[in-house]
Amino acid sequence: MEVFMKKFFLVFVLFCSFLYADIDRSMRNLGCLDEDPTKIDWIYPSPAPTFYFGKASVDHSPLMPPVGNQGSQGSCVAWSTAYYYKTYMLRAKNGSNWDVTNTQFQMSPSFVFNMISMGGLGAYISDGFKCLSDLGCAPLLDKPYNQSDSTNWGSDVAYAKAGAYRGDTTYSISISSDAGINQLKNILSEGFNAVIGIHVWTEFWYGNVGADTVYDTGDKIGSDEGGHAVCIVGFDDNKLTADGYGAVKIINSWGTSWPSQGGGYFYMSYAALKDPQLCGGYAYYQVEKKDFNTNAKGTRYERYYDQKLRIRFKVTHPRRERLEVRVRFPKTGYYRDYFNWTMAPSQFFPTPNYYLSIDASDLLQYIEPYNFDDTIQVIVRDKTTDSQTGTLDAAFVECVNYGTYSRAYDLPKPIPDNGRCTTRIIIERDRTHWPAFHGFLTNEGYSNLSTSRRQFTISSTINLGSGLNTPVLADINKDGSVDIVVTANNGYVYAFTDTLLTPLWTAGPFYTNINSNAVIGDVEPNDTLDVIFNAGDSTYVLKGLNGSVSKKMRPVSVNYSSPVVSNIDGDTVFEIITVGESKTVRVFNGSTAASKWYFPSSGIYPVRTNPAIGDVDCNGIPDVVVTSVNGSVYLARRNGNSTLGTLVWSYATGDSIYSSPVIANIDSTGGNGRYEVIFGSDDGYIYVLNYDGTLKWKYNIGSKIRSTPAVCDVDNNGKKEILVGADDGILYFFDYQGNLLRTFTTSGAIRSSPVLADIDGDNIKDIILPSNDGKIYAVKFSDASLIWTVTTDGIPTTPSLGDIDNDGNVDIVFGTSNGTLYVLRANIVGLPEERKQLSLVKNIYKDRVRLEYNIPESGETEITILDISGRVVDSYKNYDFEGLNQKDFRIEKNGLYFIILKNSGEVLKDKFIFIR
Repeated sequence: MEVFMKKFFLVFVLFCSFLYADIDRSMRNLGCLDEDPTKIDWIYPSPAPTFYFGKASVDHSPLMPPVGNQGSQGSCVAWSTAYYYKTYMLRAKNGSNWDVTNTQFQMSPSFVFNMISMGGLGAYISDGFKCLSDLGCAPLLDKPYNQSDSTNWGSDVAYAKAGAYRGDTTYSISISSDAGINQLKNILSEGFNAVIGIHVWTEFWYGNVGADTVYDTGDKIGSDEGGHAVCIVGFDDNKLTADGYGAVKIINSWGTSWPSQGGGYFYMSYAALKDPQLCGGYAYYQVEKKDFNTNAKGTRYERYYDQKLRIRFKVTHPRRERLEVRVRFPKTGYYRDYFNWTMAPSQFFPTPNYYLSIDASDLLQYIEPYNFDDTIQVIVRDKTTDSQTGTLDAAFVECVNYGTYSRAYDLPKPIPDNGRCTTRIIIERDRTHWPAFHGFLTNEGYSNLSTSRRQFTISSTINLGSGLNTPVLADINKDGSVDIVVTANNGYVYAFTDTLLTPLWTAGPFYTNINSNAVIGDVEPNDTLDVIFNAGDSTYVLKGLNGSVSKKMRPVSVNYSSPVVSNIDGDTVFEIITVGESKTVRVFNGSTAASKWYFPSSGIYPVRTNPAIGDVDCNGIPDVVVTSVNGSVYLARRNGNSTLGTLVWSYATGDSIYSSPVIANIDSTGGNGRYEVIFGSDDGYIYVLNYDGTLKWKYNIGSKIRSTPAVCDVDNNGKKEILVGADDGILYFFDYQGNLLRTFTTSGAIRSSPVLADIDGDNIKDIILPSNDGKIYAVKFSDASLIWTVTTDGIPTTPSLGDIDNDGNVDIVFGTSNGTLYVLRANIVGLPEERKQLSLVKNIYKDRVRLEYNIPESGETEITILDISGRVVDSYKNYDFEGLNQKDFRIEKNGLYFIILKNSGEVLKDKFIFIR
């Protein structure tokens, strides 16, 4: 009765005196448009139970970002979905490292709203979640909020970062009944928030919701002013309202002064949620995008999500609102549409003059690592007849998993009025990760190749008469098989076509010692691979097909370092990055050979190690990290468009550094993309520095470290291990915190770098270790036991790994100080018995598909059913016993579906057509 009288008195006073007449309502805008999510095929009905027996209250407000204010802009959908919902979900997923008070960790409402509103006249909640699922969201730091700007899409840096924060499947709950309220409470109890659309009545708009801050069925006073999106952060079954007990807690986007008692939060009674005059009738929520690793037992575990396959493209068109983009994988029929928002445009703007970025990591499940026919299509469609045309200027694919960069060679192409423009990008393959296709940018030193053959023996050798550098493997003659390229101290470059070391071509002499490894990349670009290396005071580019000199650059005295090829400025042309003595860092345009920028020496030289490239501090600008004989490590980057680079930080050790730096996120926490820099020094320490150049940890080995560390999550626990050799002949194993795990001892100094790859098929990477005692060792990570050893005729280089002969097994290639090139192949003697394979039978019924699957051994089975757009329709995960099993999956709609069946490290893919 007390609550009712309080409400009545408040209404009476306001009605009679019009106390709210001087409040500016324009600073509390609305902007949520009504819709029925059940009519949207990519929004699924919530599977949450319709009964609730959990705790009486849940409150996520302590994990929410500060209350914001949308001001005069009708951007409530973006505030509720991006700023509130997404920021909270990332905090819940990543823990306290995700500081929701810092703009670096708050998701930008402007990134979403300016995309989906089509001119600033409001938006649909579904489009807010579609943007989060398709494109992700940029941090507020990179796309600040401006209530007067509803059209600027932000920067290319914002787009590049957004993909790391994509969401996954979106669900809706009909909350017009008690069953729906129970579903809502269930998902809140599971750690989700929810977004709803409410109807704003006049009194509510002015903040007159009473001391109890409850919006209830008695608050329909004045007029229904419009729709407003808000984020539910909890509920309380014991909250007393004018409608009885029970209300949800909501965060609003009208600042902390609304309502005066709530500091930006209010409650809404369960009865009001069910009232169609107060609520839109549906709650939306979205699960986070997940990424997984698999441990040695075949069990998958969740890790932070990262972009593994990114498509970047540039479009010129006077009306961006008329365009849609489709990414398609023709081999399976998979496609996904982007920029197809529900809102009709109210005004038109040109496309931005930079590269847009799409995280297409979902495609990786279909891409075969050794299939040279894998092609991605990018289709840009003009969907309206209005006499406006445009061009698809450029497109390329960056594949982090394979360390490759692939571009479309048929662009630019016109986008016709009410027509489409299609380009195709062939996914390049390198088949080796050390040195990788373009010079392994971060120097981590591992390969994802594997074999089940424990023993390797010498397959072929050839003596080239002079000390050799580390070989590189790539298909330089476009015959579908991997070739071998190696540089020699005598000034020659040699190319071979197979494991028999059949000569392809020889280039040189270059009249100076070559101490640089070759790296491979299409720097022209002309759809053929080039060979790049340093010799004396010059950098050379050779045509991969025949070894002829394509161009020559003079960075000045780069005699002891190898170049790196990378697209570090976001255009469609590779840069060649060299380090040396006169100019510590020099960056060339790979196509024109023109100098783009350099970082001067100023006492830093000489640099006799290889550079590492990466966005260390995750600010969207690639960094160049070098180590110097003067005992310091330096991080430099380009200063805008200046030809002069900027020193960001440096760190001094106690002696000279001949160990190349490594860039890696060793603890994989926070999901914020910040990396560490790892290297050794002659002072006997291995160093791990934070992204800002401060010391994370160091360990005193007591012997010179001139080997580049290998960094990898060897045991699949989500944290990376570090392996480094020293002049005392010992290989040291460290965990990510700097704890020494174990050691392996050889008879000579270790100055070449160890390489990690699974060579015995146990799903744990092993170590391929060259030593100055003239041997190559294969060592198990788990106990540092010896798998095999091969004796050479000199000091071996760091090996390269690849499947040269297309037999599905790793081949190992290295050179020696005496000029011999070695190829090691897996020995077929003693192979284990061929294991049984997964098998699958599909039975189609009128409302479901029954899968009968035979698994080779008892263990965890995972089955995923996807529709043609790649969205998960149903899934199953359980421990199944060896032999025949079956499971039914309900199918709602006609169409083509895909099946992914996983068990004990094996994967089987299939498809079926469902017709009712």
